[in-house]
Amino acid sequence: MYDQFERDLVTSEEFFRYLKNYYKLNHSLREIEDAWTATISANIPGVEPLLKSYIGQVEFYALSNSNRPHIEAELNRRELFGSFKKIFTSYELGCRKPEPEIYLKALEQMKCSPHEVLFVDDKIENIEGARSLGINSEVCKNSAETLAAIFKKYL
Repeated sequence: MYDQFERDLVTSEEFFRYLKNYYKLNHSLREIEDAWTATISANIPGVEPLLKSYIGQVEFYALSNSNRPHIEAELNRRELFGSFKKIFTSYELGCRKPEPEIYLKALEQMKCSPHEVLFVDDKIENIEGARSLGINSEVCKNSAETLAAIFKKYL
């Protein structure tokens, strides 16, 4: 069900009703959704100023396996998303990382060829999916210092 939710194949109401029934929760769908959106992890210190230091030099895009409630909550909570020209989501594209189709759809919308893009992700399987298409890709796990080193290498 979660996979379908991130592909926008089921509605938020259907997904939260599923959770309510599956876990036998005595909460309203709204309470379940509020709890769901509260599970998003915090900002990584130093990343936002790092991205902002490159604004005007490069265009930033985000590619996220995510669902509508999480993205909408994040857009309202985090200034970081203002650094991105566009946020590509699995629920809008109908596919998920590391499937080749998601990278191809993002490349098409960005009007870029694979060698023109640097993809950074915290999961090696997503990096491997992007690399299989010729996209420059690096793994970075919750570290502004590692991200700065990656940027220095490529930008």
